Amino acid sequence: MSNPLGLEKQQVPLSEEQNQPSQRAQIFKGYAVYGHEMRSFRLCGTGEALWAIDKQGILWQLHKELVPHQQSYAKLFAMVKGRRGPAPSEGFGADYVGSLLIEEVLYVAAEGFDCNYNWQQFSLRAVGNEPFWSATVVADDIKVTQLGRPVADYTIVTKQQAKQGTYYQAYDMESRSMELTVITKPCRDTMSGAYYGLTARLKLNSEELTGCAIPGEGS
Repeated sequence: MSNPLGLEKQQVPLSEEQNQPSQRAQIFKGYAVYGHEMRSFRLCGTGEALWAIDKQGILWQLHKELVPHQQSYAKLFAMVKGRRGPAPSEGFGADYVGSLLIEEVLYVAAEGFDCNYNWQQFSLRAVGNEPFWSATVVADDIKVTQLGRPVADYTIVTKQQAKQGTYYQAYDMESRSMELTVITKPCRDTMSGAYYGLTARLKLNSEELTGCAIPGEGS
């Protein structure tokens, strides 16, 4: 698996390897906390704290980058894809109720989205800067916002999904087209430094814009 930030892989104790979960990977949202003897992920909703196994080391490297003055035990909101399993049989993680084997980091930021956000509002949101733009996918519609322009509504006519990403084609009421392509590729917000696991490209007529994307829970 590629290591987009060029980090050394986290060494996982044998006791953790033996307890790795086998169920299908899911998306988890919560607060990542990093400090001496602590690698925890506190889940949104239940508040359960799991021992986080981040083999690639991406989550903890981002924690060091985004936490002001690299404060220990500070929490950062994160969205990850992984599998829940039992706690390690020994070591610092043995006191936790379970573990979370992180396979992919989808979002990490010091501010912005968090556990209290209404994730049902969209199934996907793409954003970019310089100039600012956003594209919000809800059911069969895409709402596009651009700085200094009225909000534009488009109806999706084509949606193609593949392992590497998703492609949308949509039209507005005046038959003007737009295309939104989202691929699995790390992306950083040029203003806040937030990390996204998805890269987006928006094409409006002859204009092409790039940015980052995050999945939601909407239909």
